Amino acid sequence: MIGRVVCVNAVFPFDVGLYRELALRCDLVLYGSTARAPYRNIRPPRPEGLATREFRALRPSRRRRVLTALPGLGAALTRDHPDVLHVIAEPWSALAVQATRWARRHPETIFVLHGCDRIWWHGSDAEQSLRKRLTGYSLERADAFAAETPKAIDLAFGAGLRTGAPTAILHTNPRDPDVFTPAGAAERTAARTRLGLPVDGVGVGFLGRLVPEKGSLLLVEAFSAAIDRLPKDTWLTVAGAGPLEDRVRGRLGSTRGFFLGHLPYPEGAQDFYRAVDVVVVPSITTPSWDDQSPRVVIEAMMSGCTIVGSTCGAIPDMLGQGGATFAEGDPSALADTLVRVARRAPTQRERELIRSRAVAAYATTGTAKRMLALWQRAGYEGSGGAGSEAGLA
Repeated sequence: MIGRVVCVNAVFPFDVGLYRELALRCDLVLYGSTARAPYRNIRPPRPEGLATREFRALRPSRRRRVLTALPGLGAALTRDHPDVLHVIAEPWSALAVQATRWARRHPETIFVLHGCDRIWWHGSDAEQSLRKRLTGYSLERADAFAAETPKAIDLAFGAGLRTGAPTAILHTNPRDPDVFTPAGAAERTAARTRLGLPVDGVGVGFLGRLVPEKGSLLLVEAFSAAIDRLPKDTWLTVAGAGPLEDRVRGRLGSTRGFFLGHLPYPEGAQDFYRAVDVVVVPSITTPSWDDQSPRVVIEAMMSGCTIVGSTCGAIPDMLGQGGATFAEGDPSALADTLVRVARRAPTQRERELIRSRAVAAYATTGTAKRMLALWQRAGYEGSGGAGSEAGLA
């Protein structure tokens, strides 16, 4: 028996490796849009080689992603009538509420919500009250819940997910360990040359959205403060896009710094990790956000880089013994940590352990198997091969 599964994203992911793996195990249809995600210069393409339905995403602004809706979602679900409906959205979001309305009218479909955030109740009293009502509405219908961290699962049980509902820790964007691999000496030189970076020396890098909470300016400040204590051939590079681009570029000019801007995925990201020795993730908690499980940590671990991460969110849990942490928001602590790690390269054995930890927790194949197991625990009995290779609508 092959059971149909519909996975819904507000925006098609750039990396669809997870869904290719799932399509080998069930009749999968991927729903989404090609709307441009915040701080990206390009729109994600409609995935090829998968059964997909494309929607025109409706949202009031680029930044208000939580309000993203997919007009026509209910009608499409009625046509496809899945055995499993797996929605990657926070339970209070417009997309989750859309899906919940349909799932409440179709109790025979296994309904799975898949969230990411670890800080749920923020904003004004009225906003928090509405968020709690919508969350309860969605979670009351959910047959299972997945999240990127245990904290989010605990929040779900406290907000209305029924006791005993199946849950799982699943990253929403796992990575292929065959794409992100440790670089040899020749690969490192070639990557640095392609990116216009110094061929020699210790490379320290940041890759991510250039927004205050991601901490790029904090890193530039810390690097500048540590520069006299770092090996003389140490340099810093920043890659990414966002509202802080001009400020980051300007401050890099006063250090041994290089600004790369937006890098295409995956080729540009692969070159970035091959080129640098140390990847810094200096995220800073805000009243409404912390870094639940940043993809840059996964990619850097698989690539064998040394990682320096702040104590924000789930970053320390992700690193375990495989990286160095510092107190978030403290440029002096970050400067001291940079000096320490730049002076000691990890052994080959340490790099292998870091990579194996990432592969075990965040590889696409393993994540697909754990997702299928979650559906089965919720009552899914389907198994077997892929659906159509063409888009459906």
